[in-house]
Amino acid sequence: MKRYLAVDLGASSGKAFLGSVSADRLVLEEVHRFTNQPVDIQGVSYWNILALYDNILQALNKAAVQHGDVSAVGIDSWGVDFGLLDARGQLLANPRHYRNMIGTETMGRVTDQLGKRWIFERSPTQFQPFNTLYQLAQMVHDDAPVLEQARTVLNIPSLLSYFLSGVMSAEFTMATTTQMYNPALGDWDGDLLNQAAIDPSLLPPIEAAGTVLGPLLPAVQESVGMAASVILPTTHDTGAAVASIDPGKQDTMFISTGTWCLAGMVLDEPRTTWDVVEHNFANEGCWGGQYRLLYNGTGLWLVQQLLAQWRTTDPDWDYEKLTELARRAEPFVSIIDVNAPSLQKMGNMEQSLRSVMNAPEDEITSGVLVRTALEGVALRMAWTRHALESITGCKIRRVHMLGGGIRNELLCQFVANATNLPVITGPVEATAVGNLLGQMAAAGEIASMDEGQQLVARSMAGPSYEPRDQRLWEEAYGAFRTMID
Repeated sequence: MKRYLAVDLGASSGKAFLGSVSADRLVLEEVHRFTNQPVDIQGVSYWNILALYDNILQALNKAAVQHGDVSAVGIDSWGVDFGLLDARGQLLANPRHYRNMIGTETMGRVTDQLGKRWIFERSPTQFQPFNTLYQLAQMVHDDAPVLEQARTVLNIPSLLSYFLSGVMSAEFTMATTTQMYNPALGDWDGDLLNQAAIDPSLLPPIEAAGTVLGPLLPAVQESVGMAASVILPTTHDTGAAVASIDPGKQDTMFISTGTWCLAGMVLDEPRTTWDVVEHNFANEGCWGGQYRLLYNGTGLWLVQQLLAQWRTTDPDWDYEKLTELARRAEPFVSIIDVNAPSLQKMGNMEQSLRSVMNAPEDEITSGVLVRTALEGVALRMAWTRHALESITGCKIRRVHMLGGGIRNELLCQFVANATNLPVITGPVEATAVGNLLGQMAAAGEIASMDEGQQLVARSMAGPSYEPRDQRLWEEAYGAFRTMID
């Protein structure tokens, strides 16, 4: 039996799963789980990339001890962040955290200089202050010495894959998140980079998802106790998650749930009309060169931050307790926009939430705080549904939620209520599953991604939800639209 190791790196944790096919089912086995804790130094947040790499080595070693050789390993992660390598291929500094860019003026300066429409015509993705384009532009503006020494920029999965294989590369789905990739060219946009004073030679060739980079380096093989191929799966985590499901015809909105709620639909070509910009949507790559028309909204970030804050004084807090308090709390004590900039920074989330809630202080209990956050996520997903229909002209008839957030059944029910659509769910570990399918397709273990998605549907379907309390939610959505318009 062939086994493949998927390393799935999220913004707060990492997981490694072995995947194999047995009795016409996909079998998933967790071998390692670890925290991904950013390090703050003098007001700047960094990713601890060496700790992440060490945990990948631990995962490979555990897989070797438990099962012997593994056929391949693939890594996926969040988008936009990167590491810089010098002329010798050595890492110059720890990668910076994308949240450092929130509240900065760099995106505004670049869009004022180059023109928002001009940028979008070349790279039709979502305008976010932390896109790779603006992170590099900030370094240019600051005359960062490390950029002068840099010869290669690698996004996080490619950086870690390089540590394992010695091969520098970029992968299509990750490249499309940077706002430096031009779909018409099928490559980096040199004009855009030059206008932003970014050296195009810093960026490596772009490979398709499913590219085999080569074997583990000899020193890595000796360290982990086995040989394996290194494969570029769908390296962007949302792309990998979407690869795990059959996106159906253009009547299904997917929502990949976690720290973020990334919602959209799969299209054969990027949508490049100006209303994409007006709604702040992205065109991001999928397996096989397709695109997901995507809205990047806040997900369980608020709840995660509340839990972390409350655990500092009471370690007995957990997600189950928070969700039960939210379930019993009064609905719609206050309606909030979970995407508000004041809610995106790390810090005292309870205070930040209270500051945007329009309700008497004595009504804002712990349960109300959590419920308001979950209701806010669901209302934003309802807005996303209507925006997708407006941009594409398609009628959405169902929602497919996937990822770790579907463990929160209250959130799933709220999304069904807010969208007034049936919701199907699964798989929970969608990103790791999509990662595994990409490896299996590259290795010939499955004939196609369609075959792999059918395998997943037979193996990992979750519960479904029907809309409830429609009048209450319609009124809340009306109030939400009034607030954000």
